[in-house]
Amino acid sequence: MLNNIAVQLNPINKECAADMDGTFKKLRGLGFRGVEFCGFHGKSAKEILELTKKYNLAIVASHIDVLELLDEYDDVVAYHKELGCKRIVITYGDIHGLESLSMLMNDLNSLEHRLETQGIELLYHNHEREFKKFVTGEIALTSIMNNTRLKLELDAFWAEQAGVDVMELIEKYKERIPLIHIKDGSNHIPSAIGYGTATVKPIYDYCVNNHLEWIIVELSSKMENPMQELAKSVDYINKNF
Repeated sequence: MLNNIAVQLNPINKECAADMDGTFKKLRGLGFRGVEFCGFHGKSAKEILELTKKYNLAIVASHIDVLELLDEYDDVVAYHKELGCKRIVITYGDIHGLESLSMLMNDLNSLEHRLETQGIELLYHNHEREFKKFVTGEIALTSIMNNTRLKLELDAFWAEQAGVDVMELIEKYKERIPLIHIKDGSNHIPSAIGYGTATVKPIYDYCVNNHLEWIIVELSSKMENPMQELAKSVDYINKNF
């Protein structure tokens, strides 16, 4: 597998909480070179660093809710600086209406500026809902990209499930997409890579050909055995990509 393939840890948070050392060992054994966090399970930054160094896993980024970042800003920044994590990714914001979207963008702009002074880059991670049109015809993701300087961690699966041409979207924002989540699935239900109908190979090839910093494999936290599904995904990638 390539040197820039990482894994989003959210679907295996249960495994990480129970045995992070053993889980990281398995991930490295599968060929992953980096991890993207979604919570740290009570471990100190020093403990996390020891484990990532032990298994030669790069810390790609960290997912966090915008309200948590706002409420616990100083602690979050201190932790991530000690960890050496240079990217924080917003995974959820209130975009249920134009007013809440405007408030979110104000918060994102403020946080982006504050984090920049600390050497941390702020990104936004989309789901399907960011592509729904408001009654005005406005699309939340378009507004976020037009009215902030944030880069995008593109979740290709959810964009496609919203009816978006993912390759066109990538081309549009290619200068602002350093990270891409690839996942497979059908009918809004994620699956192991190679076991769904989503566009995966062309996106993977684009990432490789354009030297994207990290390709991040993400599954679903609702899967019964996500580690097994990760192994199936890696096996498919190795044989077909």
